[in-house]
Parts: sequence; structure tokens; C-alpha cells
Amino acid sequence: MEKVKGTIKPLPAVELEGTEKQVKWASEIRAKAAKVLLQECVLREQYEVTNMLPGGKTEIKSRPVQRIIEALKSEEGIKAYLESLPDFLVESTIKSMNDALDRYARFAEIMSNSSAKFWIDNRDNQEPNYMFRLFKQYINTGVKRF
Repeated sequence: MEKVKGTIKPLPAVELEGTEKQVKWASEIRAKAAKVLLQECVLREQYEVTNMLPGGKTEIKSRPVQRIIEALKSEEGIKAYLESLPDFLVESTIKSMNDALDRYARFAEIMSNSSAKFWIDNRDNQEPNYMFRLFKQYINTGVKRF
């Protein structure tokens, strides 16, 4: 339990700054972005798989971690989750929990941006959008390029 960095705290409501029209538009954009980033980055964990055949290549795959995220909402949840696991899974699960906490912190950082202009400038937060790919990369790896 002491190896887990902490718990997930609810995101505070951040009021957007800008004109009334900008704020209304940016609120919708931010809500859509939050839904996609949460589903694709926070509630999923990336991992590498290497094909064992000669010349095998490494692929990045992802798996859902909703149960880990739920457990991270309280110390009691973390303890109960870890106690329910066989011993050989505890260390890798603690790593997954800490990685999830890091992804959540980076997600929270993006979501806490109060500039309506920021959200409007990045309004096409769909997969083809360059900035959206940078948001996802940041949440997953910690490499900030926006």
C-alpha cells in the first residue's frame, strides 16, 4: 500500500475565462475533449508486446484499467484491490496504479486550463487533429510538446 503514490482526487471545477460566447463554445469543446481523453488515455494503459519470432517487432497495445482507477479513489479501495490479487501480481499492479496516477495528473493539468481561447484553438480534438495527438502523447508518456 505504501508503494502507491496516492489516490485520485476529483477534478475541481475550473471556470473558463473569455467572452460569454467564447466561454459557452469552449465549455462544449472541453467537455468533448475530457470524455475522449479520459476514455482513451486515463482508463487505458499502454504496454509493449514483442513478437517472439525471428525479426519480431514490438507493438504498443492498450488494455482497460477501469478497476484500478476505481480502486485509486480511496486508500481503502487500493488496499482491498491489492489484497484481492495473487502475490505474483501485486508489484506489477502497483506499477500500473502509479502509472495511472501519473496519467490522471497530466489529464487534470490539461483539463485545468482556464483559457477559453486554448480550448477554441484546439477545438478539433479528434484523432486527426495534431494538438489532440500531442495531448494524448502527454497523458500517456509525460512528454509535453504543446
